[in-house]
Amino acid sequence: MRVTSNTFPDNLVQHLQRLTSRMNTLQNQTATGQRVRDPSDDPTAAVRVLNFQAERNRIAQYHRNALRADDILTASIAEIRNLSRTSERAGEIIALTSDLSGSDAIKAYGIEVNQLLEQAVVNANANFNGEPLFGGTGADTTPYNVVRDASGNITAVTFGGSATTAEFQISDGSRLSPYPDNTVSLQVLDLLNNLVGLRDALASGSASATKAQAAVMETSEDALVNAVSGLGALQGRIELETAQNRTRYSSLAEQISREADSDLAQTIVELTQNQQAYEAALMSAGKILDRSLLDYL
Repeated sequence: MRVTSNTFPDNLVQHLQRLTSRMNTLQNQTATGQRVRDPSDDPTAAVRVLNFQAERNRIAQYHRNALRADDILTASIAEIRNLSRTSERAGEIIALTSDLSGSDAIKAYGIEVNQLLEQAVVNANANFNGEPLFGGTGADTTPYNVVRDASGNITAVTFGGSATTAEFQISDGSRLSPYPDNTVSLQVLDLLNNLVGLRDALASGSASATKAQAAVMETSEDALVNAVSGLGALQGRIELETAQNRTRYSSLAEQISREADSDLAQTIVELTQNQQAYEAALMSAGKILDRSLLDYL
């Protein structure tokens, strides 16, 4: 096989170009600390990095959803506790009237219960960021609508909200609603109307009529306690899911680093080796190309 005189210089140029390209790549990796900056650097690793980054973004959104859901739960629990305290006070008033003999004294407590009723309606119609806590998905409606008499006193309360509640996805395959469900909303409605009944019983001055309201008020109070417990359990679930998401998020950061970041020590060693190979190639080429046929005569 005949080897032309241009073969060695051509091969040398190609070899030096490969070494130069590799040194440039290693120098960039050393300067930036990243092994994969463009998909062409390592297509397989780039796909894995993109998948990991997409999952991290999804988990970050789950975290934001969980924070909002927890805020809504906290606000809902606070309002239910306010209603529960109102119910407790109503129970205390019923107990106090059992020792009263005069109707005027009983009627005086009716004034207090009327104010408790007004405040309870405010609590029941509470909003969080402009959305009713007890209204379900009916964001543009007032959950509890009141009917008043000519004197301005509440005579009845109706529910105008939705039977469904909005849900939040807080992890893969896990959705929950931080809003009180329709059962709780209707229990709040019962409490409001029970307060109407208690106020009217007190206004009549009848101790027996007042005492007859004890059972329904106790039922309302028990329902609110159970509602707080249920929402508290949801908060525990959110905390657990958030902790798991946080762990997974950190794990993904490590996986992305392993795929995309360069091993600085190894990169420097390889860069040094390529520099030495480049210098050796230049030295060898200089000695070989400096010779002619006269050197062998």
